[in-house]
Amino acid sequence: MRKVFCWLITGLLFFPAMAAPTFTDQGLYAGFLNPGDTAIPVQMVRVIGDPSQITDLYSLTVRNVGTASHFQITRIELWDEGRALATITNPVGLTSGGVTTSLSYSIPAGATRDLRVRVWINRATAISGGETIKLELKFYYTVEGATYSSPWIADSRSETIIKAGFERVEETPLPPAYFNPGNTGTAQVITWTDDDANASPVSIQRIRVQNLGTATKEDVDKLTLKLRHGGGALPPFEVSDLTNWNTDGVIIEVPRLVINDGDSLVCEVEVTVSLAPTDSRTIRTKVTLEVEENAEQIVQISAASATHTIVRSGLEEIRDDSSTIVPAALNPGETLVQSIILRDNDVNSFDVDLGKVWLRNADGATATGAEIAEIRVQGPGWSFSTTDTAAFNTTGVEIPLVRVPPVPDDGEVRLTVSYRVGEVIPGHTLQPEVKVWCEEFRGASAWSPKAVYPELVYLYPAGLEIVKDIRMEPATLYSSQRVCVQKIEIGDMDQNRTGVMINPIIVRNLGTAAAGDLVKIEIRNARGDLLGETTNLASLRSSGVTINPSQHNGIPDDGTEELWIWVTVGGPERDVSGRTIRLATTLFHVEGGVGYQRTATSELTMTLAVNHPPQVDFEYTPPSPSWNSDIAFTPNVTDPEDPRGRDKIVYSKWDFGDGTVVERNGPPQQVTHRYGKDGTFIVTLTVRDDKGAETSREKRIRVSPNHPPSVDFAWNPVSPKWNDVITFTPAATDPDEDKLVSFEWDFGDGTPVVEKSSPEKVTHKYGKAGRFTVKLTVTDEGGASAVKEKTIEVTNRPPTIDFAWQPDVPKWSDEITFNPTATDPDGDINKATFEWDFGDGTPTVK
Repeated sequence: MRKVFCWLITGLLFFPAMAAPTFTDQGLYAGFLNPGDTAIPVQMVRVIGDPSQITDLYSLTVRNVGTASHFQITRIELWDEGRALATITNPVGLTSGGVTTSLSYSIPAGATRDLRVRVWINRATAISGGETIKLELKFYYTVEGATYSSPWIADSRSETIIKAGFERVEETPLPPAYFNPGNTGTAQVITWTDDDANASPVSIQRIRVQNLGTATKEDVDKLTLKLRHGGGALPPFEVSDLTNWNTDGVIIEVPRLVINDGDSLVCEVEVTVSLAPTDSRTIRTKVTLEVEENAEQIVQISAASATHTIVRSGLEEIRDDSSTIVPAALNPGETLVQSIILRDNDVNSFDVDLGKVWLRNADGATATGAEIAEIRVQGPGWSFSTTDTAAFNTTGVEIPLVRVPPVPDDGEVRLTVSYRVGEVIPGHTLQPEVKVWCEEFRGASAWSPKAVYPELVYLYPAGLEIVKDIRMEPATLYSSQRVCVQKIEIGDMDQNRTGVMINPIIVRNLGTAAAGDLVKIEIRNARGDLLGETTNLASLRSSGVTINPSQHNGIPDDGTEELWIWVTVGGPERDVSGRTIRLATTLFHVEGGVGYQRTATSELTMTLAVNHPPQVDFEYTPPSPSWNSDIAFTPNVTDPEDPRGRDKIVYSKWDFGDGTVVERNGPPQQVTHRYGKDGTFIVTLTVRDDKGAETSREKRIRVSPNHPPSVDFAWNPVSPKWNDVITFTPAATDPDEDKLVSFEWDFGDGTPVVEKSSPEKVTHKYGKAGRFTVKLTVTDEGGASAVKEKTIEVTNRPPTIDFAWQPDVPKWSDEITFNPTATDPDGDINKATFEWDFGDGTPTVK
């Protein structure tokens, strides 16, 4: 075996020397390929021959893991030092398993060769554009007659086939610009670059410019096309007939223009706006080139990314830059501040003069001019105001600006507009919009666009800004029902930092229900916290019932709350049929030491009706249950309102008084319950009908206690000896017929207690004689235990012994034989030990 191992090691050590050429990709990149390209090198593989032997390459497989197939690649050749080593003229299968061809090429020992793969591209009819070339090569070779193959050698850089013409088309990013009447500016700049693998130039035959925006020939007077390339700039091409420029485009015939391989053509499109264009029309140009390369004709297109807008002279941008107020609410005397940015952002070089400011409440906002006491406009170093605000919510208010500094060309100015609030109508809203009259050059005046404050601001009187009745669904209220009849949203939503305290609250019924029809009113918040309640409803329909909240009646600054008004209807003995409830609730409150009052009137009228509550009873069996017995509870429910059952029981609940509750949406069902301990429990059955009347019935139930079990045990043998195996047999019963769950044996000799879960026999052996107390503890499933103790006597009587010797009269030198005789009354002689002491001082013998 050792010899075999040595042979394997030797073979492994010498195997690499048999064939060790290396093949590595060199990362050759040709660039973009065009239709008709020929002999383009796309991959180079460096081969280093075997260090000691000639490497003969005899075959080659080429495959493309890109998308170009034999339809796009018509020929493949492998070259070295100016000569073709292998040729594939019909590369079918190039993108599947690959194409294999033979070759005959030798590499001297240790020599290095760079082999290039060249490809031929089909004509334009076979090219869609975007096909990729990423070759993989596998070489087959011999070294000293043995054949081998290389791994697949992947091209690390792929090439893409595109249509002829310019491979790179780059739009110079231009920001969207504004063009005023008569302005001239650049709309688009494109750079077209011939960046491919061939050396062919690109010739330009025709250029088309089209507007993708909305501006027509009436909006633009002139189009100018500027061209430049490596050979210099051409004279500008000007076009004034723009009849088709926003449909088919205008055609610019250029003299034959040739862009050499690797060179770029820069196209700049410039437009001149007419003196009377249509405002807000747009310019976004698209340039189309008709080009030729490698005898292939192609159309190339580039559209501008930026859209430019034609605007009247003046400010191109007006933007609201306000910081909104939180909460969005104002009281009389408070001020809303609006910040406006004015910006001149066009292609000309003129400043913009400001003539006047127009201000109006935006559509959808409801505040009138009478609710705005003053408007003030401020700019850098100047301020103008007006109290004539009557037209603020109709045609708008104009404030003249006298000799104020202009907005500089391509610069900006910030305006601040302040709106001081006067007396208000609660809930009206303010959302101002602003525009400015401006002049950019003589005779060119116009209004700017509008800037609108970003949100609605609500106007409220001081105190609680929000006191609003919340719409509820109509309902009929039945006898004894407790129902929420009004919900009120309240809120302190102003700009001061003071909270609101509510006290008192007056509730008045605008309907026909009076004291007696209703017996109680409660005011709570939406979380159920009680603010106050009363049963004194004598003035319910006259001056109203006064409730003085003593808790939960504070509203924090900028906080909101809901108040819920609950009423309890009188019992069925009172005929409340047809009486109605519609509440008007007045909240007296104080904020910052000043008192206010607001009233919320319900829009909803609710009607009262008589409903007799259901009658409830139940029975249970057995009548005298023990703590662990199953008790069956049987309900008996009737509804006197409708003996035919149309008054449905919609809710029921059993409460067994020990923390266990059973609820269901419907009438009660018979249930079974078991108590885990003895005692007296109150069982309650509650039912509710579909009109909200609810009745409960209570009964006391006495559950008898858990009695401990009776315990005894016996053992066998009855009179055991110290080494006997003793069997103990328990005998236990439970007066409650409970399950016995634990049998614990203590044998009284210090050995561990033995616990069993059933009344099974146990065995024990005592290691010595004596009297021992055996204790058996039995526990039932309710935890009641009983103990039985008994004394067991374990015996061990001494044996009877004698012995004789031979010879009977020995001499001093005789060997004496001693013969013992022994008996044991307990029969344990076979386990006895014998110890001899010969009386002559010699050691004892055992």
